[in-house]
Amino acid sequence: MRYRNTSPKWIKAKFNNTCQCGKPINKGDDVLYYPAFKRCNCKECSEQHQRDMDANSFDESVYNY
Repeated sequence: MRYRNTSPKWIKAKFNNTCQCGKPINKGDDVLYYPAFKRCNCKECSEQHQRDMDANSFDESVYNY
């Protein structure tokens, strides 16, 4: 069985695309890429999601100690 990292990660867009909110994503823009779903979101949409993920990660590390 192969391990696959499905955690979202920040990348530079490799081609033009459209975010789920409808905003265009241009090649070279910073986007949050979701490997599990093979989709990406623009920087504005992803900033809150990134903060939520960081807070959840911190909470898990503190409460599971």
